[in-house]
Amino acid sequence: MAGPQSIKDHGWRQGSVLPNELAQRVAAPRFADWSADDRAVLLSQECDVVHGSYQVEPNIELIRAKLATIEDAVVRHGRNPRRLQLETSVGSLLNLSVHDRWVVARSELESHPPDASRSVDSESLHVLVEWIAKRYTRPAFPDVFNERRAGSTKKIEKALKKSGKQITGIFLAISPNEECGSDEDYQVALRVTAAKGTLVEKDVEIELVRATKQIADALDACDGIEVVDHALVSEAAFTLADLQYFQRWDWDYRSYSGEPGGAVAPSP
Repeated sequence: MAGPQSIKDHGWRQGSVLPNELAQRVAAPRFADWSADDRAVLLSQECDVVHGSYQVEPNIELIRAKLATIEDAVVRHGRNPRRLQLETSVGSLLNLSVHDRWVVARSELESHPPDASRSVDSESLHVLVEWIAKRYTRPAFPDVFNERRAGSTKKIEKALKKSGKQITGIFLAISPNEECGSDEDYQVALRVTAAKGTLVEKDVEIELVRATKQIADALDACDGIEVVDHALVSEAAFTLADLQYFQRWDWDYRSYSGEPGGAVAPSP
């Protein structure tokens, strides 16, 4: 029986991947360059997806994801505010852009069940949802600080490419947390986080300690920035109290990169 109940019966949920036939149909009005490597992932919250009334919840939000074969540690764990790489439930990689979201009628889901061969698992889904939410909530660091740290870009990108897959967050506490003059330095405390289970492996912990120091040294080498404290910490040990002082530093490696299109407006 057609209607909202059929969406629930099909098993649609947040993180479901649309089957190719349905994805191509709903993507056609939005993406002229849709290809066989593209997938459509359901972003809408699950209660909205299976709501009993089309009048109350007429639409769903989707995001385009492209199958990838090369790992890009720089954009894992939601560190980059514009690009993201995720693993699916079967271990394949998806590359996403925050700009490739669109809305379609929820009734489109009536005709097909989700792709049974691939979905976004709970861990990756948490990263995806947090990444989308940060588009509107992430902190902004002072423009002067962003300009001064520009010289650290390539060195930090190198450290993240080597070890970034295990790094789940980069957090900074800066003082003063405001625009400051040329005669004043920013004092910076740095925290790099990793999953507790990751740090059980001694070799991995040593590698991440080394990467943390490389990030700290790259920032400290920038004129007008002094890193006074840095540490690698388990996510289990990084508390809500820490978040009163530290702000997540989204790593946008294209900012101030000198590459075409890389000189974006000063931002986190």
